[in-house]
Amino acid sequence: MNRDKPTKETCRLTVIKLIYTIVIGCFLGALFGVQTASGQVSARRLTMNETIRMAQEQSIASMVNENIFAAAYWQYRSYKAGRLPSLNFSAGLVNFERMISTVPNADGSFSYPYVYRLSNNAGLFLRQNISATGGTLSLSTNLQRNDQFDTRLVTYISRPITLSYTQPLFGYNSFKWDKKIEPHNFEAAKLEYLEMMEDVTIRAVDYFWRLAMARLDHESAVARYENSKRLLRLAGERYKIGAIPRSEVLQMELTNLKDSIAINDTRIQYISQKNILASFIGLREDVDIELEIDRELPGITLDYDTVLAAALNNSSFELNQKIELLRADSTGKSLPRHRCPVQRIFRSRAERRHISQRISRPEGQRSGGIFRPDTYPRLGYGPREGEDGTVERRQDPLPAGTSANRL
Repeated sequence: MNRDKPTKETCRLTVIKLIYTIVIGCFLGALFGVQTASGQVSARRLTMNETIRMAQEQSIASMVNENIFAAAYWQYRSYKAGRLPSLNFSAGLVNFERMISTVPNADGSFSYPYVYRLSNNAGLFLRQNISATGGTLSLSTNLQRNDQFDTRLVTYISRPITLSYTQPLFGYNSFKWDKKIEPHNFEAAKLEYLEMMEDVTIRAVDYFWRLAMARLDHESAVARYENSKRLLRLAGERYKIGAIPRSEVLQMELTNLKDSIAINDTRIQYISQKNILASFIGLREDVDIELEIDRELPGITLDYDTVLAAALNNSSFELNQKIELLRADSTGKSLPRHRCPVQRIFRSRAERRHISQRISRPEGQRSGGIFRPDTYPRLGYGPREGEDGTVERRQDPLPAGTSANRL
């Protein structure tokens, strides 16, 4: 049988095959040359459970979740601390004053001598917020020393005990609403943290199996290339004995070329998935990940009612809805209204030249009053009515009488 003579089309296909082979070789050499030039690549064998553990401990997503939960935790700690008594210390040291004093003379005129005074004071303040009423109970003590340099007189002014209670009559009780909202906020933060960590687990499992599938695709592409290479060699032998035409050999060469390109594509996809998984679980780029896949699946039986009950009990959705309703009520209560704060103060005061006299004979003082607010919200339609409507919509997002069929 006569062999087919080479044509220009055959030569062109051969040149194209050589060019593709050179390009693929250069690309793969540049792709793997960076790792080989820097040193030997370390290998890391990972199981799915270890991947999940590393994602929960080292991934950026888990660190962000921990920071969000830490912020919610410290907010709750701040709320708890605000319900406890607070003790503060204040001091004003070396307060020097040079001022002009007005002194009446015997003839009815006035003189204006300079007065030089140095004062030092210190005090302790104990404060307790009352959640039930919204008031504040305060207990303080204060000592002040005044040195007048012109008369060389030293005096002590003390307030051994100052007891005061401030109560807004028609104001917004923030302590009461914080007591209702903040514990729910913290519980919701704990549930949201667990949900976000479950999302991290899901992403880790997804990246793990994507890498496993990419590796299988690459191994399949290598196997197909080896098979097409072997078939191409057999086709060449059959062509030499005249069993097949030249066109079939060229078709086998084209198939082999496509399989070699598929090796490159699957290899790139495998490296991409490996880098994604390594970056997610906190491994370096020069680590070669080898997966250990468990062939045995654990037996798990899921009941619909059990799963539904667990989803309802462990989800933060219902709790967040409750928090939103409480915040809407709180916003409605916090809108400007007529406020009338009442304050009752009891003080013991003494002014003596010697500190021993100040302690032995204090003088009691009492004071109290109802303070007029600076501003009152005006009556009639205006911003207040709009704010009230906003609060009502937040409390009940559906108008009265809305049918479920319209949703």
